[in-house]
Amino acid sequence: MAELDEIMLAELGEVRDALARAEFDGDTFAVALGHARLAEIVDSRVLGQLLAPAVKAEPSKPLRLPVPYYGGKFGAAPLIERAMGPIVNLVIPFGGSLGCLLGRSEPARVETANDKDGLIVNAWRAISNDPIAVAKACAMPVHECTLDAVHGWLLDNRESLTTLLRSDPRAHDVAAAAYWLWGRSVWLGGSWCNPGKRGPRKAKVALRGGETGPGIGQGVLSSKIRDELPAYFTALAQRLRHVRMTCGEWTRVLRDSVTVSHGVTGVYLDPCYDLGTGRRPDLYGIDEPEQSAEVRAWALEHGPHPRLRIVLSGLGDEHAELEEHDWSVITWRGRERLWLSPHCRREDFGPLFEQGAA
Repeated sequence: MAELDEIMLAELGEVRDALARAEFDGDTFAVALGHARLAEIVDSRVLGQLLAPAVKAEPSKPLRLPVPYYGGKFGAAPLIERAMGPIVNLVIPFGGSLGCLLGRSEPARVETANDKDGLIVNAWRAISNDPIAVAKACAMPVHECTLDAVHGWLLDNRESLTTLLRSDPRAHDVAAAAYWLWGRSVWLGGSWCNPGKRGPRKAKVALRGGETGPGIGQGVLSSKIRDELPAYFTALAQRLRHVRMTCGEWTRVLRDSVTVSHGVTGVYLDPCYDLGTGRRPDLYGIDEPEQSAEVRAWALEHGPHPRLRIVLSGLGDEHAELEEHDWSVITWRGRERLWLSPHCRREDFGPLFEQGAA
C-alpha cells in the first residue's frame, strides 16, 4: 500500500504542477483537464486542499530575486520611482537583479530590461517561462565540489548560452538558470561567475547557522522560501509576464524606438562602478569599469530631453560632473548616490537634497 501511495503522490504532484502551469498560461482547457484528473484520483475534500497551492500566486508586496546580489537596487526602487514620477515606459539597460523594476509600486505600461550577461538573462527568462521547473531544479544539495563544478560549467557555457538567447527571444535553459541561482545562493562573497575566480579553491560555500543549519540559509536555500519556491517563482513570473527582455550591449535599448517613441520614459542606469571609486576589481561577473564614463557621457547628452527621466547610480563623487549641468544628486545608502536628470521630479524630495536619503 505504501508503494501505491508513493505512486499516487507522484502522479498528484505532476498533475498539480501541470495545473499550475496551465493557470499561469491562461489555458482554460488544460485547467479543466487538470481538475477532472484530480477529481478521478481523490475525493472532493482532498481535492480542495490540493488545488489551493496550484492557484496563481498574487504577491501582496513587491518580490525580489531571491539570491544575494551585490549592487542590487531593490531597496532604492521607491526613491527611483519617486524621482521619475508618472512614466509610460521604463527601460533598464543594466538588468542585473532587476531590483529597480521589481521594487516599483506598480509596473509601467511598457517595460524593457537588458543585460549583457547571458547567465543573468537566461535565469530571468527561465523563471518567466517555466517557474515551477526552475524551482524544482534549484533543489540541489550544498557541497563545495558541486559548487566548483557548477561554477566551471557556467563559465564554459556562458558564451554559447548568450548566443542562443540573442537568436531566439524565448530561448532559455532551465538547468543553467537553476545552476546560476543555486550557485549564487551558495557562493561566498562577490565575483560569482567571474572568469578570474575559476578553478579549485576558488569556490567556497557560504555557511549559515541558526535554525537552517550549516550550508543552508541564504538565497533559494533560505528557510523562509526554500519550501515555497514554486509559488515564489510563479509570482515572479506573473510580474515579469509582459517585460521585454533582451541580451546585449546597453546602448541597444536606448534608441528612440525603445524609449521616447512610447512617451514619457524612465531610464535607470546602473553600470559597473569605476575603479577610481575604490571598489574591488573583478567584482562583477562581467566587469567593465570603463562603462562608467561612457554611461555618464550618454546621460549628459540625453538628460535635457523633455520625455526622459534618467536616474544614474554611482559611488561617491563618481558622476559629480553631471551636477554642473542641472542634474541633482541624493544619497541612497552609504557612499551610493543617485543622480537625477533635469526633468526628474526633484522637488518631491525636498530636504533630501541637503541631507541625503535615509
